[in-house]
Amino acid sequence: MHSTHHTPHRISTWLLLLLAFGLPLLITGIVFAINHIAPFGNNVLMFSDGGAQYVPFFSRFRADLLAGHLPTYSFALSLGDNTIPLFAYYLMSPFNLLLLAFPANQVPLALSVILMLKIATIGLTAAIYFKFTYRENRLASVLFSTAFALCGFVAGYYYTIMWLDALILLPLVMLGVQRFVTYKRADLYVITLWLTLVTNYYLGYMTCLFVVLYFGYLLVADRQPQEGWRRFISRHLQQIGHFLLVSIFSGLMSFWLLLPTLLGMMKTGKASLNWVSWLPFPSFGPEVLAQLGMGANTFLDRKFHAPSVFVGSFVLILLVGYFLSQQIQHQAKRRSAWFLTLLGLGMLLTTLNTVWHAFQQPQGFPFRQVYFFSFMCIVLGYETWRTRPAQSFTRRQRQLAFWIPTGLIGVGYLADWTIPNLIFGIFHDTGLPYYYLSNQQPYTSLLMSVVAIGLTWLAIFHLRNRRVQAAALTLVVGVELGGNYLVNMTNAGYGSASLYATRYQTEKAMLAPYQNSADFSRIDTTASLLNGVRIDKLNSYNDPVLFGYNGLTSYSSTLNDQTRQMLRDLGLFSRNARRIGSPGTTPVTDLLFGVAHRLDFLTDNTVAVTQPTSFAGTAYFVPKAVNRVQLQPKQAFTNLETIMQALSPRGSTYLTDVSHLVSTKKDRHDGLSDYRFTFTVRHSGPLFFYPANGTQVQYTNLTVNGHVKNRNVADDFSPAVNPLGTFKAGDKVTVAITGHPQDQRRNYQFATLDTAAVNRVADRLAAQPVTVKQTRYNALTISAQTSSARLLYMSIPADEGWQLTVNHRPVQPTKLINGMMGVQLPKGHATVKLAYKVPGLTAGILASLIGLIGFAWTQWRTRRRLHNQQSVD
Repeated sequence: MHSTHHTPHRISTWLLLLLAFGLPLLITGIVFAINHIAPFGNNVLMFSDGGAQYVPFFSRFRADLLAGHLPTYSFALSLGDNTIPLFAYYLMSPFNLLLLAFPANQVPLALSVILMLKIATIGLTAAIYFKFTYRENRLASVLFSTAFALCGFVAGYYYTIMWLDALILLPLVMLGVQRFVTYKRADLYVITLWLTLVTNYYLGYMTCLFVVLYFGYLLVADRQPQEGWRRFISRHLQQIGHFLLVSIFSGLMSFWLLLPTLLGMMKTGKASLNWVSWLPFPSFGPEVLAQLGMGANTFLDRKFHAPSVFVGSFVLILLVGYFLSQQIQHQAKRRSAWFLTLLGLGMLLTTLNTVWHAFQQPQGFPFRQVYFFSFMCIVLGYETWRTRPAQSFTRRQRQLAFWIPTGLIGVGYLADWTIPNLIFGIFHDTGLPYYYLSNQQPYTSLLMSVVAIGLTWLAIFHLRNRRVQAAALTLVVGVELGGNYLVNMTNAGYGSASLYATRYQTEKAMLAPYQNSADFSRIDTTASLLNGVRIDKLNSYNDPVLFGYNGLTSYSSTLNDQTRQMLRDLGLFSRNARRIGSPGTTPVTDLLFGVAHRLDFLTDNTVAVTQPTSFAGTAYFVPKAVNRVQLQPKQAFTNLETIMQALSPRGSTYLTDVSHLVSTKKDRHDGLSDYRFTFTVRHSGPLFFYPANGTQVQYTNLTVNGHVKNRNVADDFSPAVNPLGTFKAGDKVTVAITGHPQDQRRNYQFATLDTAAVNRVADRLAAQPVTVKQTRYNALTISAQTSSARLLYMSIPADEGWQLTVNHRPVQPTKLINGMMGVQLPKGHATVKLAYKVPGLTAGILASLIGLIGFAWTQWRTRRRLHNQQSVD
């Protein structure tokens, strides 16, 4: 990788790095300006996870920094959860410190600025790689570094801003591996790998896999002709052992964060394994070649598409040229071909792809390891550029450098257009789960790709004046990379910066009177003002995090699955393992989770506030029968009834089924079906609808006795308990639903709730002498008085991190209702103190110290050995 063929045109190092940072920044700025994205317009990147996750998480991170503390536990994460996994997954980037430079209502603007700076920094570190790998300040290296800064991964996943730090650090990690192989020095490698693991452990894990392959790739270059593999490995065995040792030390040094995060992530839905993900099936076909071209994806394709291998025509032509060039040794070509093949197989075979993604197939945003493949393509393209292909290539090689990339992209688009039709013709199944059935690209994308290849090819091989060539290539490369970025942004629903700023301030002010930092209770909000900030609803999952109050809802990859499943089984809305929403709440769940206020933001100046009549506080004594309650999966009505009977047994039910239920179904020509349910209400009260087994119901319209029901977040895809209104015993009700055809075996349930009886139970519980104070984010104090030993229920999720004392004596809590915490109290007065200690944090810090000491020891040994060798020489 260090061969030189001519003296390059040199520029100063500072100018080179400035251009490497500035060119991708300029291209990104132009793209943002065209789309009127802040700071060049009023649009902000609040689509996908931007508005639902990053803005609220960044806002809370900013507020906590300004407050001078980062809490290890938060009751704003659904019912409450450890914050370390969330910090590790979303918030560890040093760029996030820039949030302090922006006011709270301008965090979406900060998101855009941070994104632009990250993309520019990817270009900077890639240029540093080229400079120090080849020991030259070649102006053309800026084009290659910019190709990485705006490669297909960045253009497609730019709004998953937390991942970009791994791309920033990748060139430095590779430089560190090279430095280790060449000079036996591990400092740069260990430090940059540690930074990668700390800033984003998920892609950091992928980087660990890659560096093992990359280390082997570099080491194999030293294999002598005719040398057997056994002898080769024996000759490098000490170096291999040293590499593995320092890699382990680098990982251990990050255990202060990784161990608590791992223990926390084991409690999410990601902990389960799907055997189908381990079958060695191909994940894509020849249509992947279309991804080499410009504009292969749009925002609508973000969840299902082939690997985003786009690196631009300049790199693609030179990559093909790498294997055509006579200036590059055959051994190097073979080694590089095997390396790219291994990376490609890691995406192609489902089994290997699952390993790359931390043993879980990703739910959307597929082939997240593709940027390793992209950067290696760019590196090989740079190798070709250094051979001066305009002078060294024969006429036939030049022609092949045009026709091979064009042909590959053409085959990709042909497959993209024809394979779905073949599948439909053979299987007659429009619902076949084949990822590109809805991902066929237009002819214009192919045309743009061919034009880009043609112009780039002409600039490489037919422009003799070096300044003109440099200007032409910069223009063509910049337009192509920027154009691909623009196409990827197509159909993204932006938010309004000004509207967000105004409504954030308004909603924050409206919430303030109901946020009491001492009295522990919860707030449930509906119809957030921020829902109107962007085209698609924000769904308000993370409003508790955004505004800093104790809530019910959450949306993150770190969501505690025990809590989520418990809430789902009680009827709350959970679309997948990453989300839990408040639609589906009932007076029973308000009682269980201590919901003191429900706020419905109607207009910019009006909020409807209700105080649930079933609120009984967040801790109260319960009968021993509650300790025996086990929730049935996805049986909300059954579970709610079981809990109420355990709290206060009675001969009649709290939830009463309707009578004379008759259901009909009529299929329509538009692919939808009309469902009609008629029944008689048997008990007065609020009427609820629930699909048994929690099966998701996707519908477009719902009426009750001819009146359209107000739609909420759960309506479009709802396994939740849905309120249909309040009725009297004997009322006749007709419910009509228009939606997608459903399984006829599904049991739709309708029932009314005796709220008066629930309220009487709540009143008795609230009258007990129990008070709860939240002394810190991760600490509470409960004072209680009882005439006999009793079981105290606490509206706090059961987590082994909670340390409990009763009258200063440590006790073990009891898990109640599949996920809440209880404790047995003695007769008389009891003071219960709860403090949260992050599981694994102490052990992680100890492991990090061991890793740091081990790394320091290896550094000392290495320096001493090198010093002794120099003394002998």
